[in-house]
Amino acid sequence: MPYRPGLDPKAFDVIRAFIAVEVPAEVKNHLNSVSAALGSLDLDARLAPVSSIHLTLRFLGNVEEDRVPGLGDAIRRCARQVRPFPLAVRSLGAFPSRKRPRIVWAGVAGDGDLERLHQLLELELQLLGFDREGKKFRPHLTLLRLKSSRNLRRLSGFLDREEGRTSPVSFWVRRIHLFESRLHSRGARHLKLVTAELGS
Repeated sequence: MPYRPGLDPKAFDVIRAFIAVEVPAEVKNHLNSVSAALGSLDLDARLAPVSSIHLTLRFLGNVEEDRVPGLGDAIRRCARQVRPFPLAVRSLGAFPSRKRPRIVWAGVAGDGDLERLHQLLELELQLLGFDREGKKFRPHLTLLRLKSSRNLRRLSGFLDREEGRTSPVSFWVRRIHLFESRLHSRGARHLKLVTAELGS
């Protein structure tokens, strides 16, 4: 079973894990300019380091370390069933809504292959004893997390101006990864534990 919240992680050799797609350098270069523009709005927010931005397919939370080999096998089984496919980074948005934003993100769109890959992962994870994810899969790249409502009008105006103006940036998804997230004083470090090539 996955690690149960409330227990001492150190006693179980637990890692904090997630499954994700790495974002290539050309997309990060595009997001750098967007991040810089957001940073100029004087929001009470924490910008995500562009160097570590990724497309999360499934956040797993705390997992016993000895389950990594089984997770790796499951991820490879999923990856083999999906050929490499293109995605496009298109628009900006906010969770839970633009009127009450807490997270600002760049949206990701494709032709259904990403959703199929996500569904395959969900099925495999259920077989391993993980609960099905409660919320709908909405692929995105997190750019910023708001701490308060300071200067939200500036943010709203920025998102309105950017809507429909930003040219899509495309990239190919050829592999997926199981990452361990290690929290440090300067933020999280993401370590690759498993890499699975699509269609192989």
